[in-house]
Amino acid sequence: TTTNSSASQNSKNSKSNSHRLILPKKPQMRQRQPSLPSAPRQLQSLHTTAAAAHAKGRLSTLIQEIGPEHDDSLLFIPLGGVGEIGMNSYLYRYRGKYLMVDLGLVFGHDSSPPGVYEVLPDIAFAAQQKENLLGLIVTHAHEDHIGAIAHLWKRLRCPIYATPFTASMIERRLRDADLLDEVELHVVNHKDSVSLGPFQLRWQPMTHSIPDSNAVLIRTDLGTVFHTGDWKFDNHPLIGAPSDYDALKRIGDEGVLAVVGDSTNATIEGSSGSELDVREGLCDIIARIQKGNVAVSCFSTNIARLESIVHAAALCGRKVALAGRSLLNSTDIAAQNGFLTELPSNHGPFYSVPSLLELPPEQRLFICTGSQGEPFSVLQRMAEGSHPNLQFGHQDTVVFSSRPIPGNEADVSKVQNGLLQQQVNLILDGKDGALTHVSGHPNRDELRKIMSLLRPKALVPMHGEYRHMEQHIKVAQACGIMDGAIPKQGSIIRLAPGPVASLGEVPTGHLVIDGNQIRRIDSAAVAKRGVIMNHGICLVTVTFDSTWQLLADPVVSLEGMTEDLDAATATKEQSELTTLVKDSIKQLKLDSRTKIRVERQVEKTVKKIAKDRYGKTPTVTVHVVTVRRKSMQTPVRKPHLKTAAAKRSAPASSEATAPPPAPAPA
Repeated sequence: TTTNSSASQNSKNSKSNSHRLILPKKPQMRQRQPSLPSAPRQLQSLHTTAAAAHAKGRLSTLIQEIGPEHDDSLLFIPLGGVGEIGMNSYLYRYRGKYLMVDLGLVFGHDSSPPGVYEVLPDIAFAAQQKENLLGLIVTHAHEDHIGAIAHLWKRLRCPIYATPFTASMIERRLRDADLLDEVELHVVNHKDSVSLGPFQLRWQPMTHSIPDSNAVLIRTDLGTVFHTGDWKFDNHPLIGAPSDYDALKRIGDEGVLAVVGDSTNATIEGSSGSELDVREGLCDIIARIQKGNVAVSCFSTNIARLESIVHAAALCGRKVALAGRSLLNSTDIAAQNGFLTELPSNHGPFYSVPSLLELPPEQRLFICTGSQGEPFSVLQRMAEGSHPNLQFGHQDTVVFSSRPIPGNEADVSKVQNGLLQQQVNLILDGKDGALTHVSGHPNRDELRKIMSLLRPKALVPMHGEYRHMEQHIKVAQACGIMDGAIPKQGSIIRLAPGPVASLGEVPTGHLVIDGNQIRRIDSAAVAKRGVIMNHGICLVTVTFDSTWQLLADPVVSLEGMTEDLDAATATKEQSELTTLVKDSIKQLKLDSRTKIRVERQVEKTVKKIAKDRYGKTPTVTVHVVTVRRKSMQTPVRKPHLKTAAAKRSAPASSEATAPPPAPAPA
């Protein structure tokens, strides 16, 4: 049910009428389980400090729990999203209570460990505080802000607050993870107010490259923090209301303690541009393509961009198919929330890919996933030539209605090179004057403008690499905002009282989705896969009898080093390696052989051979098998013995020495 806005509520227990609720169907599942006993905090701290010192090459004291002496301070703690693009997850702490803002992921790329396609922030510190975690506040529905929720929510078990489009995107992911009945998902409207413990929250609409994007005003009795989320200024966003400068000025008039702000484009002068300009650019570009298929790639959640592509297709008589599951999901959710209502009247419904292929190429336009070179996306498979339906050639055109996110440049370049090798025509933003994209993040002029409207006392940059955050601080200083700090992951930043200051660090890191498990990115399993990928693997099986004599030649299998050899050479290498392993075992005296000593001797030998011959240091796994030989002699029957008493009572006859009678047949 949709009800009134601007009401306060308690996050944990009350069910007010301030917003539409999707409440758990099985409330008993929300009961908190007793915590398992954990190691003493001193031991945890020592372990964490040692790991950090080893990883960073320096001594570091990480804070496991923030004590009550900081209850009167308003603290900001980024667990992800600073020093990097993606994995946004931020904590605020006041009077012993916590708020989390966003919980996102980043997709793996070519430099990621093998088998890693999604990387999450390590929220172990937040999970330790879950009894005092009042809620997860979500600014918008991009994957780098919501993508980790379904994977990590069980570690937090807190209510979630989001505006309608964002809540719908979260709901679908929770349903896919079979979590929807457990999660308390609160749907709030723009400019709604919600009270959670010492925090009073309000969602302020901001223009961005996705519907329903918001800043969050976090009010406490120490002052107001303006957490921008992702944003830009756009007077013609095509979907949603234009930027509301008057509302931002009113917030500034009320007083802003600090802006915690998006730094993505802080290195770029000027303004980011408008979606209206992109629509005009796409209409002009696609109208000039007379032959062949057209594919346009953009972010699947940029609903305004999807509308623009459809308008451009309709102007030149092309029908449109959506290629990629995320596009289908996004358009479905957008329609449910009242978007995609401005499509041209002659467009009709979206085609399926097979249906559109029945039309002539000059009447086809495919909107494709893969603008960032994501693994398994439609454009990535087209570039590899592995897509089952879409094979483009020299008469076909791919338009990139996007730019690479920092960190994705290599993946995007790989896709573009693959398409060019197939003689596909590429149209990129800025190439030959083409306008196919504008950013959803603020350039320096927009940063200056929001500073002049909000007039904060301090700036804490986020959502960017260090170079972006450093430039953001410099923009603020040029605007007269001298207080602020550049955080690192895990920094404990005091926002008030007093000047902004760093008080220390909490443990952070990265997690990876590894099959159906979640591991730390620096775990032994992930590290070993990297070694295997780079150096190969060697499996050795050696079989001994109970006296540690070899029963057969060792069985040696080298993987990832000898596959390219011809059969004769490979057989010779295998024979030599087997002999060398056998000789190394013979160097161990019989009475000194043990399972551990044999394993070490074989591993040392194989690694030396691999290093000398192939320049590799493979992972070596040695299986030691011990077999007990069975005796092949016929067992000797023991004589039948009688007791002394039986001997005395037996009659003196030949029966005494006769064999016992044969047993009766069964």
